[in-house]
Order: sequence, then C-alpha cells, then structure tokens
Amino acid sequence: MQSSLLLTKTNNTKIPSHIINKYPILMPLICLISGIFWQNKLPINQCLLIITILSLFALLIKKIYQRELICLLCFFSGAFLLQNHQNNYALLLNKLNNKKIDIIATIENKEHIPNNQYSEIIKLKISKIKTPNDISYLPINFNILCYLKNSTNIEIDDKIEIKSICFKKPSINKKTLTNNPNFQTYLLKENILTTIFLQKLIYKKIYSPNFSFNKWIWAKKQELFNHLKIKLQADTFSFFSLIFLGNKSEKNLSLKKQFNNWGISHYLARSGLHIMLFILIWKFLFCLIPLAIQIKQIILISICTSYQFLSWTSISFVRAFYVFIFYEIGKLINQQTNLLHILNIICFYILLINPTQLFFIDFQLSFALTYALIFFNQFAKNKI
Repeated sequence: MQSSLLLTKTNNTKIPSHIINKYPILMPLICLISGIFWQNKLPINQCLLIITILSLFALLIKKIYQRELICLLCFFSGAFLLQNHQNNYALLLNKLNNKKIDIIATIENKEHIPNNQYSEIIKLKISKIKTPNDISYLPINFNILCYLKNSTNIEIDDKIEIKSICFKKPSINKKTLTNNPNFQTYLLKENILTTIFLQKLIYKKIYSPNFSFNKWIWAKKQELFNHLKIKLQADTFSFFSLIFLGNKSEKNLSLKKQFNNWGISHYLARSGLHIMLFILIWKFLFCLIPLAIQIKQIILISICTSYQFLSWTSISFVRAFYVFIFYEIGKLINQQTNLLHILNIICFYILLINPTQLFFIDFQLSFALTYALIFFNQFAKNKI
C-alpha cells in the first residue's frame, strides 16, 4: 500500500492523503467516536484498555507508523474514557445508595423556580464525601442537584458542609420519545451523581470568598434576566428567554402547545442559528461605524464572549460559539481558517472531556447538521 494513502477503506475506496493532511484531526476524531461507540455496545475490560493504551503510546514514541498509531490510540482512549466515567459513577451509586452521608461541596449554580412546588434548585460540586463506614472524607468529582422548598441565603462559590443527607440511587427509565438514553445516562452526561428533594437545606458554611468571578457573573446574569422580565411583555419575554438567553424557566405552556400542534417546537430550542443571528445583527451595526476591521473584530469577539457568560448555554450554542471565536481569531492574526477543521477540533475536545455526549440527540443533530451544511457548501463551491 502506498504511503500516500491511509489504511482505511470505505466501500473499497481509499481516502487520499491530501484530505488527511488538510484535516489532520478528522481520522483521530472518527477513531475516538468509534471507540466510544464500541465501548457502549461491546464493553472491553478496563485493565486491557490501559495496557493497550500504554503499549500504543510506547510505540508512538518510537514514531513507527505514527499516523496509524495515533488513530488506534484515539480509538482505545475513547473506549477507556467512557468506561472509566461509567465505572466511577456506578461504583459510587452502589456504595452510597440508601445511606446517610456527609459531604463537603461548593455551590456551583443556584436557580429560583417560579410557580412550582420547589422554590430553588442548587447545584453542589462535591469535593469530599464520607459514609458511615468511612473514617475520613474521600475526594470525588461529581455534582448533586438539590431541589428545595425553602430558599437559602448561600451564594455561588460558597463552600459548605452538609451532615447526614439521605442518598438514593436515581431510577432507570427507558429511552425517551426523542430516543435519548435513560435518566441515569443523562445524569452521567451532566456529571450529576443524583438529585435530592428537601424541605430545607441544613448546612454549615465553611468558606465564603469576598470576591468571586463566578458569583459576579451569576449576579449580573440574574440582574439582566429580572430587568428584561420587567421591561418586556410576558409572551415576548418568554420567547426571548427561550431563544436568546437559553433559560427555560419562563416558558409559556399555551404557546408551547401551539408550537407542538404545528410541529415547529424545535424553533423554541436554542441552537447555533440564534447566536448567528446575534452576530449578524452586530456585524450590520458595525458596518455603519467607521472603525478599522481589526478593532471591529476584537469588539465583536468581546461582545459575543460577554453574551456567552450572561446566558444559559447548550451544546449547540457551545459549538456555534467556539466555531465563531476560532474563525474570527484566525482572521485577526492573518491565518488561514477552515470551518471543517475548526469543527473537528471542537467535536474532538467535547468528546474527550465528556464522551457520554455522543449518545444524545442534541449533540448528534447539532454536529451532524453542521457537518452536512459545510460539506454541501464546499461541494457547491467545487461545482462552481
């Protein structure tokens, strides 16, 4: 086999090396996805995965068949990352189920729920945990969602200690109508160990920072949200909150039912299209202002970054945001940019830090449709 061709076949055809050289992340990405999918369908023993990864890494150092080894390394790394995350999650669930535990956690997010039986949701980032059988606290890296009927006065980034909190293993449901995996897999994707429902949270505050960037951002986000809620009409704010802020707490049930009847409820889901509309509006306004192109690009990147901090993100929003940021930075430093290459990097990074994303419909549709649009756009250019 010639060195200019990769050892991969699709319908008895070979992928030319110029495509691989143009998109160097493409084949490692395909192998990473294949490894994650394979591990989900036909699990491989964790010890075997570690030995395989170390062996491939040792061969990679010697630079023997480097490209092929990188692809194999990505395949087994994807399988290992998924199994490691699943195993840690399952072991903790079995260990803590139906037990009263002590935890030390940091407040990661806090959300008020209007017109609901629970008034507040708190997301706790657990740093240490202790069961009745443990002598001291053990470090872990998972979150817990607390639904509270009574509101608290704790703030973002406060570190608290909670004693004797009852832990229950979340139920396993069948796949949803959207073909998403069960509830436990959803919690795993969000890195949430379980959800807890309490009348009141009894805690001891260990540390509260004088200033925290996360606390400041959260306060500004809530201030903007409440200010717009007062200024806009209820229906207008409901649409604006869903589409441009990504907050689902103010959704109008009657309008949602109408959208469902017409089969256009997906327009209410926040997607990359909405941030592109946001960017196009600002680009149009900048056309009316006599400034250097580089200054306009810097201002636009700053505005979009602020918008990202002040809104509630989703996977499609994250994908569109980082594609835009990388593309604009490339133009700003006078480097050639390629949308497909940027998308490959973003997809690779997301799956590397959270391989469970691969099994959810929002990730699949967001990236699949974007890949399709880029492919047909390039095909049309080649035709012309």
